[in-house]
Parts: sequence; C-alpha cells; structure tokens
Amino acid sequence: MWGEKHYGGVEGLEEMVAVTEELVDGLEGSAIPLFVGWRDAARSESSPGRAAQLMQILREWRGGIHLVATTAVGLSPLEAILTNEGPGQAKFFGWSEPFPDFAAIKGRHDEAEEITDRLCASALADALGDGGYATFEAGVARLRAATP
Repeated sequence: MWGEKHYGGVEGLEEMVAVTEELVDGLEGSAIPLFVGWRDAARSESSPGRAAQLMQILREWRGGIHLVATTAVGLSPLEAILTNEGPGQAKFFGWSEPFPDFAAIKGRHDEAEEITDRLCASALADALGDGGYATFEAGVARLRAATP
C-alpha cells in the first residue's frame, strides 16, 4: 500500500525492481538473520510494493552489516547507540540512565561506519557490476526523490 502510494509514478520502476531483486537475492546472509528473514518473505505482486519491500530488505542488510562492524570494533549495543544517536535514542530502545560516558569511544563508531560502508560498497559492486550498479543507483535516487 505504501509503495503504491509513493512509488507508483516512479519512472523506470520495473527495471530498478528487477536489478534490486537480483541484488537482494544474491547477497550473502551469513550472520544477518533479520535480513535473511525479510529476503525470504513473500513479496508484493506490484512493482511499487515490491520496490518498497526491497528497500526495507536492503535496510536490514546494511543494518546487519553495521552490527557486525560495531561488534568488530568492540562496541556493545548500548555503546553503539550512544556513540551514534545519543542518550535519547538509548532511552527510546529501553535502556535506563545513568548512561556511561561515551566520549572516549566515539571514534569506534566512526571506525564501524567506515567498515560498514566499505563492506557494503564492495558487496554491491561485486553483485551488480558496472551496468547494474548504474541502474540501481539511478533507481534509488528516483525512489528517494519520491519518498516524503
């Protein structure tokens, strides 16, 4: 429903969905069970609905890669939230104050972001190749422009 409302008029949607679906279906899912669950779920019959689902699936994929990266740099889940979005977000997710001082470990979050970006970019480039990457990139830009 959301996809139809926001993505229904996006130019080149079928081609973008086809490339993104091939990408999603080919991405490695080890250590990313939430991504795998979303990837294996039934998909919408409509291109706009499917586009919305595929973007959610890719969000979970990147999020899973980021969890791997934050763990690799030694951040606990609470520390990862504090060093990124701060105490307000930690409270939203149910952690209670007082929170530890996280200023000294802020650099670890930056390191985790760099690892996440590097791993994601490499996987996308490998999976899509030059032509597919250009189609995907242009499609994501059109979807982003259509998203409120």
